[in-house]
Amino acid sequence: MPYYKSNKPLTPVHSSTLTPMHLRKAKLMFFWVRYPSSAVLKMYFPDIKFNKNNTAQLVKWFSNFR
Repeated sequence: MPYYKSNKPLTPVHSSTLTPMHLRKAKLMFFWVRYPSSAVLKMYFPDIKFNKNNTAQLVKWFSNFR
């Protein structure tokens, strides 16, 4: 079997946009932690460049899950 070099980066591409997959991951996280700290959010969403808008959106998601 030939070896093909992948052009995909090893680290995820950073974006400030939250996707429906991020919402799904946040819902699953909610079973483990109800009030995640910013450090926990950054650990679980390493592909996100956090700013005040997307941080507020994540906080809103967690408050709506309750």
